[in-house]
Amino acid sequence: MRRVLILGGNRWLGARIAALLVAAGDEVVCLCRQATDLVPPGARLILADRTRPGAYADATGDWDEVVELAYAPEVATSALTALAGRAAHWTLISSVSVYARNDEVGADESAALVEPVDLEDYAQAKVAAERVSASVLGDRLLIVRPGLIAGPGDPSDRFGYWPARLAREGDALTPAPAGRYVQVIDVHDLAAFVVHAGRHRLNAVINAVGDPIPFADFLA
Repeated sequence: MRRVLILGGNRWLGARIAALLVAAGDEVVCLCRQATDLVPPGARLILADRTRPGAYADATGDWDEVVELAYAPEVATSALTALAGRAAHWTLISSVSVYARNDEVGADESAALVEPVDLEDYAQAKVAAERVSASVLGDRLLIVRPGLIAGPGDPSDRFGYWPARLAREGDALTPAPAGRYVQVIDVHDLAAFVVHAGRHRLNAVINAVGDPIPFADFLA
């Protein structure tokens, strides 16, 4: 049985990762600030404010896998300080927002990143979290950069709005579709990939995105 610590696990993606791990028979601990009904049965919950000293005191022992969903640099750094020496593998959930450009056709994981100057900015904070994690963990680190995550329970509703709106009668106001594309990753697929990659201790930087679909085809 593997021991897996999810730093989060009480919300959308983290809860699905936790549920898959529990179903596979792993010992799963979710460390987060508040309980929700999304924490799966069978996972142990540790309530802790990660900005405060001693937040990781109850996360004792060694871990086969740590999954980090946060991006605030002070939180990411505190986790590394407390846990990196006891983790065989670490997965950091980052974002494709880290790239300096979003109009470069065919760009891959080697494309230029934004520079982390303003750590209040989401993309820049993600880059800072990636860099500090890489400096501490070396070849024990997997960085996953999802694109737009879609699926049931999406708290942003950026994707779900469209099928819900177009299922209603009447005209719908949309952006001009020419030259526009949609690229999403299903939350279930993303969670399954994170679990699989962690189990095999993958060391890489990977864009977790779906195929590009012309916006007109998506609307149709």
